[in-house]
Amino acid sequence: MKDLCLTIVRLSLAGWVGGAGLFVVTSVREQVAPDFDHQTRAALALVRFPAYYLFGFALLGTAFVAGVVGFDPARFGRGRRWLCLGLVLAALAVTAVDYVWVYRPLESMLEQPPALRPATFNAYHAMSESINLAHVGLSFAAACAACWPSRGAS
Repeated sequence: MKDLCLTIVRLSLAGWVGGAGLFVVTSVREQVAPDFDHQTRAALALVRFPAYYLFGFALLGTAFVAGVVGFDPARFGRGRRWLCLGLVLAALAVTAVDYVWVYRPLESMLEQPPALRPATFNAYHAMSESINLAHVGLSFAAACAACWPSRGAS
């Protein structure tokens, strides 16, 4: 059971980091593409971001729960176990903060035409970029720690 849970942790974290990277690359390309007007860009963001956060919460939550079960201190090391769980929990917390206090206000601003958006839009957008980089970075660090060979592995 512990081996299965450890596999789930590793796949969940790697899946989240890869999925977030793909999301960012495709979203940035759409936002700078000359083919899309402001209304289309806003609509694409409004369609994609809820799925982004749902995907992130599902995979990070799965990684945390599976990690509680799967990180065997005898094989994985007590310090590494707490490091991985702490990084995953921190990534979840940062993602929740981003969703509630940054994305939700941005979402309501995106529903307005660009000329009517409040002056705080750019600040919220920059904050969202930084926070997303932080939680994906935490997830990447957790994935690296979780995927590092275990004690006694050949």
